[in-house]
Amino acid sequence: MVNEFTNNPFEKTTQTLNHIRYVVKYFSDKIQPHYKILDIGQRSPLTNALERKFKVKIDNTSGDLDTRFTIQSKYYNIVIYSHTIEHQFNPLNTLLRIREVMNETTLLYIFTPDRGKLLWCKGHYHEIDSYRMRLLLQRAGYEILSKKKYKIWRHWTSYLKGFRPLLRLFREYTVIYKVRATVHRTKYSAAVLCRPPQYSVSQKRECNYENSKITGLIVLGILIGSLIVFYGIIGILADVLGFTILSIVRGL
Repeated sequence: MVNEFTNNPFEKTTQTLNHIRYVVKYFSDKIQPHYKILDIGQRSPLTNALERKFKVKIDNTSGDLDTRFTIQSKYYNIVIYSHTIEHQFNPLNTLLRIREVMNETTLLYIFTPDRGKLLWCKGHYHEIDSYRMRLLLQRAGYEILSKKKYKIWRHWTSYLKGFRPLLRLFREYTVIYKVRATVHRTKYSAAVLCRPPQYSVSQKRECNYENSKITGLIVLGILIGSLIVFYGIIGILADVLGFTILSIVRGL
């Protein structure tokens, strides 16, 4: 886990409060009073809010999610993995362990940011885009049932503090992946974990598209920067020319 997150994981902000409200509303038709629920990571304000709303007991993991951690029960109806995966060095370890407490009806809900590398923060080791998330889940033995992107608003003043904060207004989202285990309680052997993944034609095409999109954004940024420099130079030359003409006219 990245230290910036472990030192102050639950800072109370407008964004975190809006996230809790959204998640509670999202699960309003998904959680039943008799369900066994696991929340990945230490106990949080979200855990408390869900327990109060749905009158259920939610378990949390204990230990280092990147290496070794414990889970209280052997089976759960719902597993919640909320804004934790982006802080980890080794999310594959966590996903493999979670799968051991899932059966064919258990659903795993992964909440994670979607906003591009320019907006990553120090507490995030990596923010996984949809292409790489699909590969990671496939590697761990899951399939994605649905994906939903939504906006969690910050306090409006936070968007006015600079260029990157302003970009968050247009590029910062959260994604929910609803997934299930494809193989129940079957651990990968070392041979399977070390085997290079086989990519389909569509996956390669998607990867090429992502690379092309990044290249396009870089080229666009260079063009915009070049135009700004060009017009700046034109402005300076125009000022120099105007000053020269004015000096000549005054000399006459």
